[in-house]
Amino acid sequence: MVSFTQVLAIALAICGAAVTIDAACTTGSPYVGFSGPLTTVDHMIAGTITIIDDCSFKVSNFSYDGLAPAVHWWGAKSLGVKDLRNGQELNPMKVTGPVNGLDMTVPLLTQGATWDNVTYIVAWCETALADFGHVKLMPAAMGESPTQSAAALTVTVSYSGAPMMSQISAP
Repeated sequence: MVSFTQVLAIALAICGAAVTIDAACTTGSPYVGFSGPLTTVDHMIAGTITIIDDCSFKVSNFSYDGLAPAVHWWGAKSLGVKDLRNGQELNPMKVTGPVNGLDMTVPLLTQGATWDNVTYIVAWCETALADFGHVKLMPAAMGESPTQSAAALTVTVSYSGAPMMSQISAP
């Protein structure tokens, strides 16, 4: 039987995204279960980030004005300029909008992306080299209570400059 993660990887690959999947996802990170609000910096970025497991996070009630050129989910050790620029893309999907109240689950698909390398999840614009919103991860015992993951996932991928939207339902 094909797993949800495999279906997602296939869908992203069809759309032209480079994808790698770690088939054995665990819940060993102290961040698993953490939930915290995005701090809005620009472009009306808002929402709540919840770490689901060692391979994914959920963004709840996400809002974004859709006006930035290339926003995607980024991991960084700090909010310092050097750490942000040397941070790591967590997933190749671009966040396109505008959106208001969107719930999405974001798998860590970029090679080497783990919570061990991340202190901040950032809505990062690679073109402008700018943080539009972020949350500082803390061990789950210090954060808000976790929420359940959604049964459906909306994936937005830019392919040849044209945004594409796919709805994938998990079993």
